[in-house]
Amino acid sequence: MNSQIEQIQPDVFNKLASEPYFAAISLFQIRKERFQSEIDEALSSATFDPGQSGKRPGATIEVLMPLIKTNLVNAPGPVVTLEQRLIVKENPQINLAAGGVNLTAEEIAVEILQTLHQFYLGGICQALYPAPEAIVPNGGFPDLVAYDVVLQATFNLTPPGRAGCPLPPTEGPPLTLTFTAPVSDPAAAIYFTTDGSFPGPGNAAAIVYTAPFTVTSGARIRWAAYAANKLGSSTGMAVIT
Repeated sequence: MNSQIEQIQPDVFNKLASEPYFAAISLFQIRKERFQSEIDEALSSATFDPGQSGKRPGATIEVLMPLIKTNLVNAPGPVVTLEQRLIVKENPQINLAAGGVNLTAEEIAVEILQTLHQFYLGGICQALYPAPEAIVPNGGFPDLVAYDVVLQATFNLTPPGRAGCPLPPTEGPPLTLTFTAPVSDPAAAIYFTTDGSFPGPGNAAAIVYTAPFTVTSGARIRWAAYAANKLGSSTGMAVIT
């Protein structure tokens, strides 16, 4: 799934690069390292020649890395919205002069929206669709006309399975505790702490349970299970009196 999410930005970039409308516009995939001077040259140099056939100066499209967010914070999965943002920049003095792209930032922004609307990338994402504020003026670039173009896609994240949480320890002789592995993961390793810190293999203070053990009164016990090919369980906690 992670590889499919990573593929969305380059897919959007290559989709635009494959359409004739955008052939004269310099495209930048911002995840890849770019010098700002390269973008500035594409916008401001009347002799712009980046070595890309058919490109003209005066307008650029930047495809940003996607953002993932959700309003359903407690839903299983969860259901998330991927936001793909692009920035259209135009230097009108160069763009609209002879040899420029001769497409305004507004025209380019609308064409991006039309090109990507209901475009299905395959994999986990539904088709892209315009965000509620799909084309937004961007005032962060002095002397340029700039717009953010925002599209979204909805999908479910499916995390790996999670180990079952062991039941609270049972107390035998005074202050002697016994853990039982969760029924769903009988081979899981149970980690516990007696100082209130996190019970997991990443914590040097965590102990792998192997046999009943004694604690002092007032000890704050935390525990969790870890099974192969699964996320660690939720943690349990008890104060022993």
